[in-house]
Amino acid sequence: MQSTPNGDIGQWQLLDLRRTRGAWWAGRLEYDADHLDDASRDINAMIGTTNG
Repeated sequence: MQSTPNGDIGQWQLLDLRRTRGAWWAGRLEYDADHLDDASRDINAMIGTTNG
């Protein structure tokens, strides 16, 4: 393992990045749950569909 530190570190950094991003998105979704209607309107606007 110590003979190829760059490869090992790269893999672990990628895993950490994935885990961190997952936690970040989980927090975002949890936070947005309080503003679900606003989020839905924003998403509909981005997609180009409207309910009104």
